[in-house]
Amino acid sequence: MKQKIVQGGIAVMLRQVLSSPINAVGVFLASRWLSLFDFGIQAVILSVVGFVLFVIDLGTSSALIQRKPPPSKKLVWKIQAIKLVMLVGVTIALELLSPWLLGWFSLSSSLRLLFPVIALLAWLQSWRDLESVSLQRNIEWALIARIELAEIIAYNATLIFVAYQYHSLWSFPIAIGARWLVGSVLLKLATTEHFTDTAAAESDLVAVFRLGIPLQASLLLGSVMNLASPVLLGSLLGIAQVGLVNWSFTIVSLPTLPFQRLQVFLFSVFSERKRQDLNDDSAVTSIVYVTALLMGVLGVAVALLMPLLIRYGFGNKWVAAIPIIQVMVLENIFAQPVMMIGTYLMSKGYGKTWFLINVVNVIGRWGLAGIGTLLLGAEGFSMGWVSGTLITFLTGCVAAKRLLGLSIQWYDAVGAALLTIALIKGVTWVTTMQSWSIGLGSVLGLSIGIGLYLTISGLYSRFVRYSLWDTTYKIVMDFR
Repeated sequence: MKQKIVQGGIAVMLRQVLSSPINAVGVFLASRWLSLFDFGIQAVILSVVGFVLFVIDLGTSSALIQRKPPPSKKLVWKIQAIKLVMLVGVTIALELLSPWLLGWFSLSSSLRLLFPVIALLAWLQSWRDLESVSLQRNIEWALIARIELAEIIAYNATLIFVAYQYHSLWSFPIAIGARWLVGSVLLKLATTEHFTDTAAAESDLVAVFRLGIPLQASLLLGSVMNLASPVLLGSLLGIAQVGLVNWSFTIVSLPTLPFQRLQVFLFSVFSERKRQDLNDDSAVTSIVYVTALLMGVLGVAVALLMPLLIRYGFGNKWVAAIPIIQVMVLENIFAQPVMMIGTYLMSKGYGKTWFLINVVNVIGRWGLAGIGTLLLGAEGFSMGWVSGTLITFLTGCVAAKRLLGLSIQWYDAVGAALLTIALIKGVTWVTTMQSWSIGLGSVLGLSIGIGLYLTISGLYSRFVRYSLWDTTYKIVMDFR
C-alpha cells in the first residue's frame, strides 16, 4: 500500500502539473472567442448537472469505494440499471420543465434542448465514476492520473475547436460530454481487476444507498450553492454578469488545478488506511497549513497579473472582472482547507456531519452573496461569497475538533487571507499612483507582492509555526 500511495501521489501531482498549462490554454482561447453570455450559460450547466447527478448516482460510486466488502458484479449491474432508469425519468422531467427553467434563467426558447443534454452529461459522469471504483479501491492512482490527463486533453481540445469554429455556447456541453465519454471508455479498458462473482462480496443495495446518499448529498448542496450566481446575479443584473463572475471563478481556480484531485486521491487513501486502523490526524493538519499559505501566494500572483493578462491576452471585455478577482482569490485560501477537512470527515464515516457543514455553507453563501449583490453588484457578490466560505471553514474546524479531536489552526488561513488582500490592495494602489505602463507596473507589482508575502509568511513559519520544509517532510513521513 505504501508503494501505491507514493506512486499514486506522484502521478496525481504530475497529472495536475501537466494539465495546468493545458487548462490555461483552453481558458485563454475560449475567453477570446466566447462571450460573457456564453460563460453565463456554462454557470447554468454546471449548477443543473449537479442536481441531475445527485438523482442519477445517489452516491453509489463513493459508497462502493468506502465500504469494506468488495462489490459484486450483480450489485454493480443493479446499480447500472437503476441509473439508466433514472436517466430516462430525469430527461423526461427536464423536457417537461424546460419552459419554466428557461424563464427562471432568462434564456431564449432556442435553448430548450439544453436541459435534456444536461441529463445526458450527468449520466456520462456517473458512468465514468462507477468505472473508476475498482481502481480507486485498489489505490491505482498512477493509472487513474494518466486517464484523467487524457480526459483533460479531450475536454480542452474539444472546447477550443468548437469555440473557434462556431463561437457558440454549445462549446461547453460538447466539451464536457467528450471528457466524460473518453474517461469512461479508458477506465473500462484499463480495469484489469473487475468486480468479483463470489457470494461473500454480495452486498445489500439498500446499504449502499444508505451510505452513499449522505456522501452525494454534499454534491446536491454544492449544486444549490452554484445556483447562487445564475439566480442572484441573473435576476438582478442579467446573464452577462453571471458570465463575468463565472469567468472570474474560472480564472481564480487555475492556480488550484494542481490540487483539485488531491482530495479524491486522499479520500481513497484515508478510507483504505482507516480499514487498516491507521491514523492521519497529523498529516491533515499539516496539509491544511501548507495549503492555506500556498493559496495565498498564488492569489497575490493572479490578482496582480490580471491587468496585464487582460490587456494583452484575454481581451478588454473582461476588464470589469479585475476587482472581482482581487476578492475571489481569497476563496481558495479557505475553500481548499475546507475540502481537506471534509474529505477526512467523510473517510472517517462522518458523511452526515459533512452534509450539515455544507448546509451552513449554502445558507451562508446565499445570504451574504445576496446582500452583497444588492449593495455592491458583482463585486459585492464575490465579497459575500468569500465571507460564506470563511464561515464554513470555521465550522469545519470546530467539527473536526469535537468529532476527531483534530486541532486545525484556523488563524493560519485567516492570517494568510488578510496578508493576501492587504498586499493586493496596497501594491495595486502604489503601482496605479505611478506613471508606469501596464506591463512594467504589473511586473514590478508582482515582484513586490510575492516578495513581501514570502518574507512575512516565512518569518511567521520560522518563529511561530513549523517551517514549510519541515511541515512538508512531516506530511510525507506520516504516510509511511
